[in-house]
Amino acid sequence: MKRLIKHRLSNAAKKPPALVFSIPLANSLDYAGSHACLTTDFALNQTPTPTEPSGATLGAPAVANSPGASNDIIVPVVVNKCASRLRDVGLDSEGIFRKPGAARRIAELQEVFDDPGREYGAGFSGSDWEPYTTEDVADLLRRYLTRLPEPVIPPSFYKKFVQVVPDEGPADKGSIVANASTPTQPSQASGAAEPRTPASPTSPTSPPTPKTPTTPTAPTAIAVTPEQAEAYAALIRSLPTANRHLLLYLLDLLAAFAAHAESTRMPASSLAAVFHPSVLALPDDGEGLDALKHKQGQDVLERMISLYGEIIQIMGLV
Repeated sequence: MKRLIKHRLSNAAKKPPALVFSIPLANSLDYAGSHACLTTDFALNQTPTPTEPSGATLGAPAVANSPGASNDIIVPVVVNKCASRLRDVGLDSEGIFRKPGAARRIAELQEVFDDPGREYGAGFSGSDWEPYTTEDVADLLRRYLTRLPEPVIPPSFYKKFVQVVPDEGPADKGSIVANASTPTQPSQASGAAEPRTPASPTSPTSPPTPKTPTTPTAPTAIAVTPEQAEAYAALIRSLPTANRHLLLYLLDLLAAFAAHAESTRMPASSLAAVFHPSVLALPDDGEGLDALKHKQGQDVLERMISLYGEIIQIMGLV
């Protein structure tokens, strides 16, 4: 019996590291972390261009929990690889992140990035991606994020991020309305009602004025301000290092897709609708989120995508 117990303990000690999916972010970075860099084009109001995949360094240690301004960050290998692939082939893909991939192929990819024998996908690149569609890659990224034990922004920070804009009333004077296709370029606020012109009395002999056909208007973009960028930058600095790095890297990717919204049909508002449950949400209390809290998280993420260029400038990352 003693030999059997020793044998089991010995086997347990030789077990490979834990998986990546469904594992706390900081834990998996110890053995499946990858160095990555942020894009700087947004701070210069330029359209970002696809970048070469960043090299993965397995077991990259999470840096000390300090609000440093290094552009060299550490994110999970699976996130780095998916983001690099999506930048290369997905920036013109209509409906990206909304169209589902194939369940079988996504499961295959998850096995790669969960497998220590394959270095958690560190060497996965180039022709390895050919059997998989853009939708497969986008779905894999979403799967990883949705299976994290908690959102990228920890629940304890939820109220702080939401309270940056405590009242969703009319846009304040001087605010900017985010242009869906160019996240960092200010555009004139729209959606305000035009002043009515008093109707002039018509003469009995005058023919009635023909009605002008109305054209449906696009939804008003969310209002953002420089003060909001300052507040979000300060809050992002205060996040634990692993969460801060992943949030910045995701904002970098989502801002790139928002900048290509004309092709992808995925402006910042649509991207926020897809990703906010994984990025900023309250823990499920069994009763579900009410509509207001759901909208709050989505609006915060939309603002951060739209203000990404300003945020990284304020944080000294460019």
